[in-house]
Amino acid sequence: MRDRIEGGDAVPFTKDDEPFDEEFGCPYFALYGLDENGWVEHIADRRTYSEAVRLAEKLVPGLVFPTSPTFPL
Repeated sequence: MRDRIEGGDAVPFTKDDEPFDEEFGCPYFALYGLDENGWVEHIADRRTYSEAVRLAEKLVPGLVFPTSPTFPL
């Protein structure tokens, strides 16, 4: 994820995005889950992938993540 400088709304950071686009802040990792109705619910934001993984592993012990983040094709 990353935030627009103007407006501050969060948008997904994709493999096709320019990492140093001046219209956006620094990319970060957002952790989402599903509530009891199946709706997507924001849990937390973390600056690094490893911080996001540590939090997810605490919330769901045994959950397995790749060593580094990947982008879907």
